[in-house]
Amino acid sequence: MLMNEVNQEMATPRRDQNGSASRRTITGRLEELNGHGSLTGRLWEADGTKWHCRFRVEHLEQLTLAWMRTAKVIGRAIIEEGRERILEVESLVVLANGMEACSADAKMSFWKSVPLHELAIAQRVLPASDLDEFSKLWPVDDDPDDLLRHVLNERLVRRELANEEHPS
Repeated sequence: MLMNEVNQEMATPRRDQNGSASRRTITGRLEELNGHGSLTGRLWEADGTKWHCRFRVEHLEQLTLAWMRTAKVIGRAIIEEGRERILEVESLVVLANGMEACSADAKMSFWKSVPLHELAIAQRVLPASDLDEFSKLWPVDDDPDDLLRHVLNERLVRRELANEEHPS
């Protein structure tokens, strides 16, 4: 990825007289990754606090493992009154059950499908025992019914496309 003037400007912390920038360690669920122009994402803390994260190119490999998982990020926080919280990420660690995770199995590829039971073993995922704890990780402004409607609609569209390509 090339660093152009626009990306350089985005990487420069913005502060106003009410704003502040400080080094922070934040733990939360990493969502909404975006690689268009720069590497960014949203991190949700358990209390619902939302952070706009700006990642470095060297984080790219870790981001594939961290997406939709709990992660610990360390970086420079930029907090301005009335604006979204920003974290310029220096370090990213994927967490497993609140503990630092080991690096992913080298043979597992982001692009290769893995059976669910193998993925659960590799990620050391345990069945949920307390749904209240699980729900704390879910973004507060996210509606599960919208997700279900989206998934069902996508399945319908794929079926229609498949039927058009291979009529019975």
